[in-house]
This record gives sequence, C-alpha cells and structure tokens, in this order.
Amino acid sequence: MRFHNRYEDLHSIRRHARLIKAIAVERLKSEIDKIFVNPRTQKSMAYLWDSVLTKFLPAGELFK
Repeated sequence: MRFHNRYEDLHSIRRHARLIKAIAVERLKSEIDKIFVNPRTQKSMAYLWDSVLTKFLPAGELFK
C-alpha cells in the first residue's frame, strides 16, 4: 500500500482507528504478519505506531 499524503492518511486512520476492533483477529494477524515479512518492516512499524492503531489492537501494548 502506498500513501501519497502522509498527513491526510494519518488523520483519516486516526479518526477511524477505533473501528479496527470490529475486524476479526485472524485478519489482523494476517495483516501484521505481512509487516514482518516486508523488506521495510521498520518503516511499516513506525507508520503503524504513528497511526495510533496499536491502542486498539488486541495486545497492542506489545508494540511499544
């Protein structure tokens, strides 16, 4: 996924972050697994942290 306007993207993600609770844990795991096999894992993790999604993920405190 490519984000063209980081500010607008982050604003939108933060505004809707609480909705991630409605996504099945299996789907979340699948998407997070993709981050760890990505050659840009560090950048992806930083973006995940900046998006505040970790506050709403099951066991999100593990991402600190």
